[in-house]
Amino acid sequence: MDLYLYGSNKKHEFKFKEKKPYPFIVMPNTTVSNVWNIVMMFLMLYTATYIPYKTSFIDDTSDFVNNVELFIDSLFMWDLIMNFISAYEDSDKNIEF
Repeated sequence: MDLYLYGSNKKHEFKFKEKKPYPFIVMPNTTVSNVWNIVMMFLMLYTATYIPYKTSFIDDTSDFVNNVELFIDSLFMWDLIMNFISAYEDSDKNIEF
């Protein structure tokens, strides 16, 4: 990019480097990001429907159900980490990472 500074006849060249994301950054609209969001959506639906039902009407649960719920809770913790390492699009359609 060539610029003339105010009051100067000298031409100044500025070079802008393109930022490269770290290799662990998850870019938006990739297969990994889309699949992860769909899985999280189904887990949220499960949590929003089954947990209130279980709390209200089921007294004892099996070890299998407890392990499944522990696994789901751990996926929600991984979702928190995924949100910290995910890039996003701002209002001008620029990808921020």
